[in-house]
Amino acid sequence: MPSPEPSLEHFFDRVRAVRDGLLDRWDVHTNLRTVVIMLVAGAVAGHAYLAYIRPPESFPVGAHDDLFDCLARIADPDIRLNWPQTQADMQAAAMKMEIEKVKASQAMQLNEMEMQSKMRLQQQEMEMGAAQKSQEMQMSAPKATGTPPRGATARSRIAAGSAARATEARSG
Repeated sequence: MPSPEPSLEHFFDRVRAVRDGLLDRWDVHTNLRTVVIMLVAGAVAGHAYLAYIRPPESFPVGAHDDLFDCLARIADPDIRLNWPQTQADMQAAAMKMEIEKVKASQAMQLNEMEMQSKMRLQQQEMEMGAAQKSQEMQMSAPKATGTPPRGATARSRIAAGSAARATEARSG
């Protein structure tokens, strides 16, 4: 039987030559190398996922054999379900929204009317306060009648008398 050494030597020499040729080009194409490695790794991972990872046997239906048990779980309050709405439900919801809009607009109008009435009331109070102050000022001011108020000094008596004479001269 011939020896396998010459054929193995020939094989390893060819592999070494291919390897040396790849190593010479390997540094030049480093970005290409990274992309190729990522594509190969992604393809292997995708194949492994599709071949070895499977969905559960009961997917997408439940594992219960008892139909009544399944139906009873639908009404369980712990399970929050969004039930489809009927036409009547949607109309009722739309009506409710319209009522809420009307209530909100009425509340805004009422609030606006209250603000206007408060402003009018404040304005009236200010006008009444100003009128009351002017009345008080008129009442507290000494009248030029020629007779000075009691307890007035001589100087104020003279001033009151001259004011009264000036008022009579203007009016007469």
